[in-house]
Amino acid sequence: MIRVLFVDDESHILSGLQRMLRPLRHEWAMTFAEGGPAALDALAGAEFDVIVTDMRMPGMSGAQLLAEVRRRHPRVARIVLSGQSDREHLQQLAQTPHEYLSKPCDTELLKETVRRLCGLPGGGRP
Repeated sequence: MIRVLFVDDESHILSGLQRMLRPLRHEWAMTFAEGGPAALDALAGAEFDVIVTDMRMPGMSGAQLLAEVRRRHPRVARIVLSGQSDREHLQQLAQTPHEYLSKPCDTELLKETVRRLCGLPGGGRP
């Protein structure tokens, strides 16, 4: 089972992801966290294979969160799922994510990306 942590500061976005990905509940163990601090708490209490986070969040940005995840949990694959694609935001990310996906994201693309980063059929973790 793939353990995925989804992070966004907007509860309706997390609810939408939950509904969209419900068919995967037998393949993925999914946790949904509102914001960076909640994500770090979740990571401290459980192991995850992948984190999927928004970029622009108050208090702790997606770039800051991923930098912390990279430092504390280097084996967790890091994906940005964001509507922010301007140069400033992309520069903030530096080398922290393994992948960047734009909102709205096709469900199949998200599934393929997670599977590839986890080394499941259809890809291999770098």
